[in-house]
Amino acid sequence: MARNCSFAVITVVDEAHELFCSALDDAKSVEADGWYWTVAELPAADGGTHLVVEGQTPERSHLPAQAFATRMLHVWRPRCLVLADCGGGIWGEGKRPRDDVALGDVVVSELLHYYELQKLVAGGTRVPRYIRWQSISPRLSTTARQLDELRPNWRARCQVERPGAAQLKLGELVCGDKLLADPAASEVSRIVTEYDKALAVDMETVGVAHAALEAADDGLPLSFVALRGISDWMDGKDNQATRDDWKLAACDAAVAATLALIDATPSVGNVATAEELESLDELRRRLDTSYAVPSDAYASVVRTGTGQLTRNDALAMVMQRHGAVLVGGAGVGKSSILHQAVKASSSPLEPFPVLIDLKLWKPAYSNRLAEDPSGAELLPSLDALLRASVQRIGVKLLDAIAVRRPVLLFVDGLNEVSFADVGRRILTLLDEYMRTRPHVRTLVTDRSLGEFYDESGWTTMRLEPLEVAEVKRVLTEQLGEDAAADLGAAVELLRIPFFLNRAIRGGNLALISRAAALQDFFAVQLDLSDDQLDALAHAAFEVYLQRRRSFPATAIADVAGDDVFAMLQDAGVVLGEEDLAFHHQLEHDYLAARHLAACARQWTPVVFDAMTFDAASFDVLGLTLEQLTREDERDAFLRAVYDWNWGGTIAAMIAAEHDGSPAASAPLRMALLAVIAEKRFDRVDGTRGVTIQHLERFSGDVAAQLTSAPSLAALIDVVRVAPSGPEWFEQWRACFCRMPPTPLSEQEAALIASSDSLIGWTMASVARRFAHDPERAAQLRALYAAHPSADSTARAIRWRVVHVLGAWPTEANTAALLQAIGDDYSWVQYGAVRSLMETAARTGDLRLREHIVQNLLTRIRELGDEPLSQFAWSSLYEGAPDDYAPAVHPLLQAALALQQNETGRRIWLRRIARFEAFWATQLT
Repeated sequence: MARNCSFAVITVVDEAHELFCSALDDAKSVEADGWYWTVAELPAADGGTHLVVEGQTPERSHLPAQAFATRMLHVWRPRCLVLADCGGGIWGEGKRPRDDVALGDVVVSELLHYYELQKLVAGGTRVPRYIRWQSISPRLSTTARQLDELRPNWRARCQVERPGAAQLKLGELVCGDKLLADPAASEVSRIVTEYDKALAVDMETVGVAHAALEAADDGLPLSFVALRGISDWMDGKDNQATRDDWKLAACDAAVAATLALIDATPSVGNVATAEELESLDELRRRLDTSYAVPSDAYASVVRTGTGQLTRNDALAMVMQRHGAVLVGGAGVGKSSILHQAVKASSSPLEPFPVLIDLKLWKPAYSNRLAEDPSGAELLPSLDALLRASVQRIGVKLLDAIAVRRPVLLFVDGLNEVSFADVGRRILTLLDEYMRTRPHVRTLVTDRSLGEFYDESGWTTMRLEPLEVAEVKRVLTEQLGEDAAADLGAAVELLRIPFFLNRAIRGGNLALISRAAALQDFFAVQLDLSDDQLDALAHAAFEVYLQRRRSFPATAIADVAGDDVFAMLQDAGVVLGEEDLAFHHQLEHDYLAARHLAACARQWTPVVFDAMTFDAASFDVLGLTLEQLTREDERDAFLRAVYDWNWGGTIAAMIAAEHDGSPAASAPLRMALLAVIAEKRFDRVDGTRGVTIQHLERFSGDVAAQLTSAPSLAALIDVVRVAPSGPEWFEQWRACFCRMPPTPLSEQEAALIASSDSLIGWTMASVARRFAHDPERAAQLRALYAAHPSADSTARAIRWRVVHVLGAWPTEANTAALLQAIGDDYSWVQYGAVRSLMETAARTGDLRLREHIVQNLLTRIRELGDEPLSQFAWSSLYEGAPDDYAPAVHPLLQAALALQQNETGRRIWLRRIARFEAFWATQLT
């Protein structure tokens, strides 16, 4: 890619322009494109040279600056773009200015905010809007911040006398088009309050950054940074007089820092090898063809633990962290943000980007991904992961790059693979690689926030659905004032950018469910007949059945026909070269769900495992439920899902109720929500919190009553007074409402083995309310022994039995639970360990507790990750005796000692810290 210069420097005020030009030796004035530019050769950090071009924008504010920057980038095609000028500081509300910034200091941009881009609506409300701009270069901003170490004499370049030495501060800039000169103005007060971490304000940076991103879209990726010398206080008295006194010194410091930054940057010849450039070229080509970033982006809100970001900040946030995950529901725009960050980071000077698309993951790759991808297995496992990369890059090349320059690994769609078999290993691999290669950073996208991210110390960024006001703004802008007048229930669906885009393209704003919107897209916008759509759905289903997201052309063409396949490619619905995939996973999910909805015989645990990639993503289930219009079909489907996974049941119900319609008949909905609500009173701390989060996502009076019931007795009262229902419901209600003191009968305990999983699991939970009964315990142990087979019903019965036995702490029950650790079903093993931890918490028999702990220590190597996690999870047991925590603490220490890599050790150290904090509170 031809570059005409290394650095393009934009100045704004006359003082900055004149100081920059006077600081250059042998500078020339060159006319190009009707403008005179200052051109000079300056030394580079590696002994080479930089060709530097400076230009002064003819007018202040963002639009003129954007137009000028666009012109400059077109003519000079630089590698780096720097805006060097003065700006206003933000003192803030303290006695000292923020971050101790002083007049004449230089603020190096870290993040940008555009306070102007808002719509004022009735009541004075400000609706935030959005504009795309180039993220600040991590390389340039870090170099500028470190000038005191890299170029300690940089202040010698200053030409203006001033009291005190200029300091460099890395911070946020707030940008707008107003010259803020009245500290009492409401706009000033709003900026100080709303942007409480910002250090400076200016009028040009966002405009220049927008031009930089447009250049990247046109194939000219570059590094961008802004340096602002502080000439006054935006929120201080007499700021115009202060500006008059300090503008020259502020511009002088910004110019001196910019020249030092250029001097501290290596020449382009030492940045990228031919192999690297070839890989980057292919990445950019694939981004333009198969991963096109939309030109129109919405005001998506990204929340972190400390506040709120815009989508522009993702790249800057990642470079400041060990690892980061962008979490959000299907269709909210995670991949769009990721692809924009990849494109923005593909300048030769920036961290080397590698885009890994897990839609391209094939089951065979898992065989090359080590169970413990650390040590000697680190690079072979990384090589397996790179097989799903968008650009061609091998592990040798990547590792060679990581040794000498920063690398950014973008991993899109962890939910595309099974977490238990693949996802956990990928995350451990990434964590270990970052640990051994300090220059590497990672950004992962996922649909749900698993425990790994928090326990490994990764930064979480949550991408929210659009605000309703932003939806109405977009519709008004795209379709006219009347479009957003009366959206009704459809507004919730339109808050998801994927569906908002489809609604605008199709001109249909009345659709209120995801399935209906996708049906409209395929049947109306693509004009597929029912037969064609059914054939396509069958093909999509078969691909998922093989646990694949990508597929060869024949997978579609042979089933749906060549014409349909060609039309999908022409419409951009199917993308790729050799490995093809749907443009968006929701399209594939919908088609697979369409076939599943039409084939009740496929409602089996084996199929559910495949459609959800072993519970990595439940969207297929929700989309299936949405397409079942009859109440009896919905009930049958939900019962089948409940037989398989209660988490999947909740997810499907929430998804189906997104459009306001009930997910099931009133009796079944009541029963399912009630058995979930009982977990609110579980004595394991984490279980209660997760249950409340689930219930709060359901609307309606029933959900509200079940969520707010202050006790188990009050919860049972809600169920007891519910309207009458069918026979199965009355049987279930009789089970659910059973409470002591009347002992459980043999017939009631036998219901734990019911083929109706709702009855069976309800009875298992109810049995735990009762005191230990030797006859019932013996009955359940016999029930376990009587169902040894591997079929799903027998496995579920064994799991229910171990679930009950944990509440009845006796030697015989403990022996049965210890035997169940060797069960061939992983979830029985999980339940057995959880129940053993509960037995140790409930018993007052110190000898029995010691027996449990010693046996678990002896058999710890038999336990998989999920059962082992119960040492940490279930030990947060409210109400356990004071001697429980010290007794089980060795289990957590043993789990820590068992870890073979630093990632696992760090996770268990965090778990132990959480355990100790919980028990410190309980024992006070």
